[in-house]
Amino acid sequence: MDYYKTLAGYYISKNIRYLKSFTPLTLEVVTQNDFTVSWLEWAMNGESKSFKSYRLTGFELNDKVTGGFVSDITRVNLTWELRAGQQPASQAPPSTVLVKCIKQDFYNFRIAQTMAFHREAWFFLNWHKLDLGIDLMPRCYHASISKDSTNFIILMEDLGNGKAYNGSVLLGNQCWGEPKEELPPHLRRFTFDSIAMLEEIFVKMADFHSKTWRRASLLDVPELNFAKWLKGEDRSQWELGISTIRKLWANLKQSKTASQMSKVLVETMDKALANTNWEKFQGQFNINLNPTLPYCLIHGDFHGANLLWNPEPAVHRKSSYNNDEAEEVNQQPTNSSDKPPFYLVDWAGVGVFCPFTDLAQFVISNVEISYRQMNEERILRLYWNKLISNGVINARDYPFHKCYERYILGGTERWLQMFTLMAPSIPDFAVEYFHNQVASFIVDHKDIIDENELALMSSYPLVEFQVDLK
Repeated sequence: MDYYKTLAGYYISKNIRYLKSFTPLTLEVVTQNDFTVSWLEWAMNGESKSFKSYRLTGFELNDKVTGGFVSDITRVNLTWELRAGQQPASQAPPSTVLVKCIKQDFYNFRIAQTMAFHREAWFFLNWHKLDLGIDLMPRCYHASISKDSTNFIILMEDLGNGKAYNGSVLLGNQCWGEPKEELPPHLRRFTFDSIAMLEEIFVKMADFHSKTWRRASLLDVPELNFAKWLKGEDRSQWELGISTIRKLWANLKQSKTASQMSKVLVETMDKALANTNWEKFQGQFNINLNPTLPYCLIHGDFHGANLLWNPEPAVHRKSSYNNDEAEEVNQQPTNSSDKPPFYLVDWAGVGVFCPFTDLAQFVISNVEISYRQMNEERILRLYWNKLISNGVINARDYPFHKCYERYILGGTERWLQMFTLMAPSIPDFAVEYFHNQVASFIVDHKDIIDENELALMSSYPLVEFQVDLK
């Protein structure tokens, strides 16, 4: 029934927009193809009328910049002129912006609806009201959610053309080959210090997480991912996600991909699924049962491609692996620039959950195995020390070994699910890369995983899609 209801809603809203395009009625803008000059000028100005001294005279849709799970990002060229009698503003309007919206087909519409991907537009509209103190987001000029509560559109700052660089590329670009974009000399492989980059990311994320550490009011914001589950609510949605993973995992073990999966990965996932149930999840993650449970605002899909690195050396902290840890944690950038060392993008998964799971997702996704083995405990300790210096935890109530344990368990269970979701639809070379990243993480931490009887905790409440298995 839900399938047909979604199908009807999709085509009704699509046809209404189509019919409106032939009338004087206002057309709801849900993709870049709906843009008009007047709408773009209105959207770019927003409530603050940031560029009221200028008139938009034209725009051009440029190439697609990138594509995500269900959305596309396209660059839009803008042409402005100063209005008669107006003085130039201190900040001129941008010549390009990025527009993000859902791919316009039913398959992606249904995924976006089920996983509430319009959450990102909601977050851009509301994060100031939640007093989050975030300084890692690109500027958002406009965000809106359509009347169907699924389509959304976001106009945001264009950080391309040398303003920022993809974090995955700087960390080696994993299995994706040579990057298309030429990097400046100080960011190129064998010149750029990726371990120092990881240090800075972990220390900065400690500051980011500290701002909302155990802030109970966030649990009352239903739009934030995971919030209801931490209060023991919405059990059916959590169980839907786990049920879907069970079925997809069973299918994956019968597919061509099964021959690429190691015994240790298969056994770990099988045991985790056997250990997984709502009661165990609540025993570990219900805020009412765990007064010291670490939770805060998290990005929710924290990996290198969702991190854009600021190329300006002056905004970055200096680092030396041999420095005393306390000194290293407290180092500051060498200038007073208000620009962050990096930006985080793609906030569709933003929620309230375990921060260590996010950190481990980043490491497994992007850090070469040998680098991870040599550095992960030390870098996580930098994060832990920064939480202590920020006053949100103390070593007695939350010793480092508990932090490290949560990092291991959270990273393993999240990536086992992500591998199950991704493997049927990514190239064989990517399956091999991510399999090896996850399997090596399991092997290196198997004692802790087995001792704690790993279970799946985060959940991805997907509807059941027909997946073309290899």
